[in-house]
Amino acid sequence: MGQKSIVIDRPVHDVFARVTDLERAQEWAPQMGKMRLDGPVREGASMIEERRMFGRTMNATWSITRFEPDRAMGLSLRFGPIRGRFTYEFEPSGAGTLLTQSTDMGFAGALRIFSPLIAAEAQREEDAELGRLKELLERS
Repeated sequence: MGQKSIVIDRPVHDVFARVTDLERAQEWAPQMGKMRLDGPVREGASMIEERRMFGRTMNATWSITRFEPDRAMGLSLRFGPIRGRFTYEFEPSGAGTLLTQSTDMGFAGALRIFSPLIAAEAQREEDAELGRLKELLERS
């Protein structure tokens, strides 16, 4: 499992609102595809992410496993043999926000032995996303 924390010079409410606006996630997580939610963002909600890969559209299924306004959001992912869990925790830090993001990602089944490879790549992507999120929020 990987984890990274970053301080963003914006109030917790602003950071939480941007992270939980899943339909705009591509603004700071460009590898994400188009998200279709089944209703409001809340614990238990699910969504389908459409990604273009290898010249075709593939769907990933996401579920919101935790939703505590201005405190935390958890997500789970199923994308073929890939499984993932992501947690975002928000804490005040001076006038800004300490955002801690945790990632647990790997393969299911026989491919499980390759999980450390995908976990390392997923954490690199998540680290870059937090940097883009910080830049986006601090300049707006």
